[in-house]
Amino acid sequence: MDPNSDKKCVISINEKNIEGIIESNEVVVINFYANWCRFSQQLEPIYEEACKEVRNLHPEPSKVVMGSVDVETERALGQKFNIWVYPTIKFIVNGRTMKRQYPGKRTYTICFEISPRSSDRNYSIRGIY
Repeated sequence: MDPNSDKKCVISINEKNIEGIIESNEVVVINFYANWCRFSQQLEPIYEEACKEVRNLHPEPSKVVMGSVDVETERALGQKFNIWVYPTIKFIVNGRTMKRQYPGKRTYTICFEISPRSSDRNYSIRGIY
């Protein structure tokens, strides 16, 4: 068994650290949630498992990171990313927020494929659902 399996994989994102996280990682996946939301509560353990899987697939530093934002305490970030429904998963690739959000079911299969399209370091993200 992996000794790090009990460690929290999903990082907590807030106004103080978001810019550094985006600047230092090629792909940032952010779950915007509200603690009171039943669907956010259901997604939390699933998102954590997906994070562990993504980390196993992409162990290189500064490649892919999965984080979460508590929109109740980080209201400005919720407004910045136009979050009105919880949970909402956003992708930021090479510093740019993708227009599409994750459209699929909030199940373990949100473990999406992140793969380079070409040597220009652009990424294609596809949900598997």
